[in-house]
Amino acid sequence: MIKHGLKLVLKSICSKSTILEAEDLNSATTLISGNDMSLIVFGINMPGTEKLEE
Repeated sequence: MIKHGLKLVLKSICSKSTILEAEDLNSATTLISGNDMSLIVFGINMPGTEKLEE
């Protein structure tokens, strides 16, 4: 629900924006490395993030 609301807000602010989603950290890093991003939002419980250091 929050993710859907965030997408609606971002589209209302910038209708030409492209929103990409990833299900896990590995997919997210692939998307990030292949695209020029202005904003990145990660979920705190995204699968794979437990590998990141605090």
